[in-house]
Amino acid sequence: IAIALSCDPEVLVLDEPTTGLDPTTQASISRLLKHLARERRTSVIYVSHDLALLHEIADSIAVMYAGEVVEIAPASALVAEPRHPYTRALMAAVPSLARPGLVTSIPGQPPASIVPDACAFMPRCNHAQDACAANAIAQEQTETGMVRCRRHRELPAAPSVRLPLEPGEQGAIILSVKDLVCSYSAAMRPAVGNV
Repeated sequence: IAIALSCDPEVLVLDEPTTGLDPTTQASISRLLKHLARERRTSVIYVSHDLALLHEIADSIAVMYAGEVVEIAPASALVAEPRHPYTRALMAAVPSLARPGLVTSIPGQPPASIVPDACAFMPRCNHAQDACAANAIAQEQTETGMVRCRRHRELPAAPSVRLPLEPGEQGAIILSVKDLVCSYSAAMRPAVGNV
């Protein structure tokens, strides 16, 4: 990143720049990048699956599915009111302290290649209709951006049904650990001790 910024680019493309970092370091690097971009008047394109991170640092977000942009909106608008069923499913899949132990899955698999003559998300969409397979879905302007979905105006606010993390009885113990110790080397004090 430092080498890329040393050339004062007009546009900087960052592909998962903070993946694998702990949350504190990730937040620090993200704030620094945002500050440097504004200071140097550099546009930054983040490629990331982390919608929470993008919401914090991006001005706008473009969501892609199967090689195609399915929704574009300002970051705050996209998070507050996602329009495309795929964006809604992604937002519902973000873990939440308000709903502990529950996650949402997206059924099925993404297509193996671009689907030029139908909605690529249709086989996985709870709201699909025959018309979604009839021909390519055109971009449609919204109040805040663009969406590629025939039914975006009529979809309910709730994106999908949340499923328990583990099939069976909710609250069942799935892992038990006692006296866990973790350190980075034998000479260092443990990072985690006797949990």
